[in-house]
Amino acid sequence: MEFENISLSDSTSNITTCEVTSQFISEVHAQQSLCLPPLLRFPLIAFLSLLLVVGVVGNVLTLLALPYVRRKYGAQFSVLQSSTAILLLHLSFCDLMYISVGFTHFIHVLIVDGDPFLPLGTPHGERLCYVVAVVRNWAAEADFATMGAIALCVCRHKMCSECRLAGNPSYHSKHNDPVFGNRGVYFVILFIWIWSFATISCDVFGITGVYKWTNTMYGCDVTYTDHTSYGMIVNILGNLLVILVTYSIIIRRLTVDEREARTTMTNPIHNQFTKHIKMLISLSIAYTVCILPASFLSWGMFDLNPLINQEHQRMLQTISSCLYWCMYGLNFVLYIITSERLKAAYCTFLKDVFKKPKIEEDYTTSTWWSGLRQLSMSGHRQTVGNTNQLSMTRDRQTVGNTNQLSMTRDRQTVGNTTQLSMTRDRQTTRNTKKLPRTEDTQIMETTKL
Repeated sequence: MEFENISLSDSTSNITTCEVTSQFISEVHAQQSLCLPPLLRFPLIAFLSLLLVVGVVGNVLTLLALPYVRRKYGAQFSVLQSSTAILLLHLSFCDLMYISVGFTHFIHVLIVDGDPFLPLGTPHGERLCYVVAVVRNWAAEADFATMGAIALCVCRHKMCSECRLAGNPSYHSKHNDPVFGNRGVYFVILFIWIWSFATISCDVFGITGVYKWTNTMYGCDVTYTDHTSYGMIVNILGNLLVILVTYSIIIRRLTVDEREARTTMTNPIHNQFTKHIKMLISLSIAYTVCILPASFLSWGMFDLNPLINQEHQRMLQTISSCLYWCMYGLNFVLYIITSERLKAAYCTFLKDVFKKPKIEEDYTTSTWWSGLRQLSMSGHRQTVGNTNQLSMTRDRQTVGNTNQLSMTRDRQTVGNTTQLSMTRDRQTTRNTKKLPRTEDTQIMETTKL
């Protein structure tokens, strides 16, 4: 009886504990809800899902098409031979990394309307939230730094004296540039990742901020309490300053070149590179427009409560965040619109991928109709082979008999002709020998008389 009482009390305590735990989780989840109205939350889910699909397809296509065309059709696409093409590939890699880690997390947060890692428990959920936030912000900072590196690379190509004499800046990598040459550009990419991690290192190690659940659309992100970290904003503003200065120099140089081109003939390859530079300038302008509003309104680095009320602040944060997310998902669309050569590179890659092979199809599947078709083709091939072989054998026999008959007739004709000739010669010789003797006899008889 005591055992039964103990079991009943244990089961009652377990049920009470489970109820308290579930009630605690529900209360915590209610506290961590985004508090977004359905009219705002569902359009955000649809918008991010569309950007996720378009961004993954576009960036994967860029990472496959540009190296393929560069390697196979290098002479036709000189703009892809420069170091800027490698940096564009790195930019697409950063975008794909942000989309894969960030967009999936944002969609998950909006669907569950709260912390998606809460059911995992305190240690595991917080760690996974920390990793997702660090990786996403690291990819974002590397993306910003890559834009600055592209601006410096284009400026270096445009101002290179050897490239101006050759009239083809696309082959600047052959001029032994230690920074933006064939090997130097990969060290630049390595430096980008080191520098990007350094800009967020104070938040990563908990010196100025903490990566945890933020109860916003960004889900797991950095939060600031007593300190404010300006590492991210310094990286953003520093790269925007580099972009502004370098492209100002490039635009001034392009203006001078266009004036000179009115009186002199311009190399068509040089024109292609000029159009490529204009595409990169458009890309930089788009990045600037997308980044600046989100950095001041959506990332929580500045306190906007004294200036804007909560409702308007939420609306501005939503609009600026959507504009910022477009930067990662629509890059390749900008390439296609502003660059004829990159558009041609995409088309060339797709034509080579989807063109029909000229070799004979191999029907080696496991279906019964494929086996029947393969058996029918084998029987047909064997019949055609036997027919051809029999026809060739008959032709050979006919030719052999014809040649043998012709040779026999020729031999008989030659033998008859030779025998007839010999008979005639013998008769002629006999008649010739007989005629002189008759004449001599007549002379002798006449002499005797």
